[in-house]
Amino acid sequence: YYTEILSLRYFDRFRIRYDVDKAALDCCTLKYILQTLVENSIFHGLEQKLDNGLVTVHARVDENDMLEVEVKDDGCGMEQEQVDQLLYQIKRQSLHRSSQKDSIGLANICHRLGLFYGDKADFTIESSPGKGTRVIIKIPRETEERMEECTKCL
Repeated sequence: YYTEILSLRYFDRFRIRYDVDKAALDCCTLKYILQTLVENSIFHGLEQKLDNGLVTVHARVDENDMLEVEVKDDGCGMEQEQVDQLLYQIKRQSLHRSSQKDSIGLANICHRLGLFYGDKADFTIESSPGKGTRVIIKIPRETEERMEECTKCL
C-alpha cells in the first residue's frame, strides 16, 4: 500500500515489479527493510529521472539456503566513488550510531542486519551512472517462529 501512495505522489512516474521465487515466499525478514530500500530507489534513483522509472524487487533462496533480496532501479545511478563513499558512511554510522543524517535508512538496515544475523548477513550496492542501482541483501533463511522470538528487541 505504501508504494501505491508513493505512486500517487509521483503521478505514476514509476512502476514496481515484484519477482519472488516460490521458495522465497515463506521466508521472513526484519520489518521495514524492503520499504527503506524501495523508498531509496524512488527518492534517490528515480526522482531526478526525466522519464518514467522501474523498481524491481527480486527475492530468491540461493544454493546455500540464503535468502537473497535485490532491489533494483533504472534511475540515475552513481559513480563507483560515490558508492564507495556511501558504503563507508553506512558502515561508519552502523558501527558508531552517529547522529548524522546521511544515509540513516541504509545505516539502520546494516545495523539491524548485524544485530540479528551477525557476519552471516551481506549488504552490497552496485551502481552505474545512467543505468541505475542495485542493492542486494543476503541473509540466512528464517522461519516465522524464530523471527517472532528474536525481533522483539529489534
